[in-house]
Amino acid sequence: MTPDLLNYLCEPITKASLQLIDAVTDTDGHIQSGQLVSPSGKRYPIINGIPRFVEFVPTKTVESFGDEWNHFNFIDFKVNWLSHTVLNTFGSVKAFKDKLIVDAGGGSGSQTKWFAEYGARHVIMLDLSHSVDDVVQRNLAGFKNVDVIQCSIDAPPLRDQCIDGIVYCHNVIQHTPSVEKTAHALYALTAPGGEFVFNCYGLDDEIRELVNTLQPDITKILNMDKYFLRPAPIGCALRIFR
Repeated sequence: MTPDLLNYLCEPITKASLQLIDAVTDTDGHIQSGQLVSPSGKRYPIINGIPRFVEFVPTKTVESFGDEWNHFNFIDFKVNWLSHTVLNTFGSVKAFKDKLIVDAGGGSGSQTKWFAEYGARHVIMLDLSHSVDDVVQRNLAGFKNVDVIQCSIDAPPLRDQCIDGIVYCHNVIQHTPSVEKTAHALYALTAPGGEFVFNCYGLDDEIRELVNTLQPDITKILNMDKYFLRPAPIGCALRIFR
């Protein structure tokens, strides 16, 4: 865990500040273990460099996704990601240069890795599954500007309006208990000028309504026409700016 991450972390429900205690760092100054303590005394451990905001045994769905990421990895899908998701959503990888990026539901860590490779200033990956202790470690080894947080993406332990770059959630949000709750929680992280980027299978009418509640100013929403084409361009996601 990078020391910089402390500038963004908070208690996931109350959004209260957290104090780091009992920290153990490596030779690079990265925090390998310790405790994050809220004003109420609630503690969240840092284990193997990952702050953990998990208070329950993961559901079968979460376990199955963790197993899938660990087994299939998806690191070899970079060409498809570039030619579909990046091209149809952002235009080019230049959109990531020097950006602070949150990869919500990062799975195997593949896209987190690619964001870092294409010049992101800092990438924060959020994922609830046990992939954070397996394939994610392999994929992100050696990156000094990447953090991983084990948490639910519908209650991210990050301060509201702290991300001035990109909050990215691709092919994930439909697997959460409430698309609306998760979208609002992730959009809340964006600072003025930042953007929330997401897609969701089906639910066209519901997504149109959701987007309008997040950002009533249509001039701050990109890809609306393209996203709702049928068939839509492969990998295309909505970009909602604050």
